[in-house]
Amino acid sequence: MKMLQRTAILFTIILTSLSTKAQLSKDSVAALVKSESFIFYASSVDPLRGTTRFLTGNYDLKVKGDSLVSYLPYFGRSQNAPISPDETGLIFTSTDFDYSFTPRKKNSWTVTFRVKDYTNLSKYVLTIYNDGSADLMATSNFRDQISFRGYVRGIKEK
Repeated sequence: MKMLQRTAILFTIILTSLSTKAQLSKDSVAALVKSESFIFYASSVDPLRGTTRFLTGNYDLKVKGDSLVSYLPYFGRSQNAPISPDETGLIFTSTDFDYSFTPRKKNSWTVTFRVKDYTNLSKYVLTIYNDGSADLMATSNFRDQISFRGYVRGIKEK
């Protein structure tokens, strides 16, 4: 079992490094964080209970000014059963949230979102590294914690 976990972790690292070929510069990452306008693309998920899963769909978290759009899966235990199938994932749009960021050592950032208008999530904590790779941790009021690994990019204007 440990060998399988090690293989999964190694595969995650390789997959993440391949998916972030067009890495961002340190200044670009800082500008994205300060602009409050970017997209986090999830490539793997790590539930509190269970093993790492690689995501094959387009799962993301979009931050654009006054809106936060989350389209992320959820795997784990919940204290409340969802009323509809639409409530099984972390799928919502919020316009009532707090956005704060703090610089960390070695040119990385911690961005915290406290969501006020979605009851299944209390906060997201996004750690963005200087090359654009990122880790997202979702903390819920009624569910087990879950983490995502991926990368951030700017939002392209149409």
